[in-house]
Amino acid sequence: MLGERRYYKEQASPIANLFDCGAERNASHFTALRIIRALLLRLGESSREGPGFVEIGQLVSMSEDIFDNHEDFLRALNRLVSRQLIECNTKSPDTITGASHVRVTSAGWYYSRFLVKAFSYIDLVLQDTPLDDAAVERKLRDYVETVDNLSDKEDQKLQRMEVRFRRVREFLDYLQREEERETKQFDLAARAEIWSEPFVPKIRLQIEEEISYIERRVNENREKYTQDVKFESEPDETSGMDIAAVGDDDTNEDPPSDMVGETS
Repeated sequence: MLGERRYYKEQASPIANLFDCGAERNASHFTALRIIRALLLRLGESSREGPGFVEIGQLVSMSEDIFDNHEDFLRALNRLVSRQLIECNTKSPDTITGASHVRVTSAGWYYSRFLVKAFSYIDLVLQDTPLDDAAVERKLRDYVETVDNLSDKEDQKLQRMEVRFRRVREFLDYLQREEERETKQFDLAARAEIWSEPFVPKIRLQIEEEISYIERRVNENREKYTQDVKFESEPDETSGMDIAAVGDDDTNEDPPSDMVGETS
């Protein structure tokens, strides 16, 4: 996600930020996710364009009827096409211009099913997500600076991770408030049908499970590092003791390094 950059920037990353939000009328952090959900629900259907293809006009009409967000919806469609999360019947890799139908790709399925619920993903995209709350923006900026000011040494590793946990939770709190506001504003529970189910609660549930796992592993490694400093007497020595220090457990059961990789 970062490449050689210090911070996540969507334009410089091969990984898209599905929570990006433009300045269009009724723009939402959830427009891209709503498009992918609508297409996934039609994946088993067939049209004249092939399996899973859905008429763009139908999608736009559905969204306009509920959210009155024509420009925001088209912007999200084009972003998803350019990132190959959906594909057009024109096979254009950049735009829906000239296309009549779109369908979700395996990448789009993976993003919505797994990636948006991953701690490492949320921990990075929050750095480049436009926010509609100045206080939240200041908090997240402070958290990023705090992480930068903490070293990656063993004695500060847990403290560094705890700051990252707090900023992810702060970001999810913000997203949940936005989703709850939209649910009330657009009466989604009664009108939205496929878009009535919220996204954030499931994302938060998975994130909290990952945080618990990461926190446990960091603590276990710290304890193991201390416990594995052993004092052993060499059989041919009559005095003195050798100290054998054993490092952190590095078995194949550890999570991938990017699960707890640093964001800066």
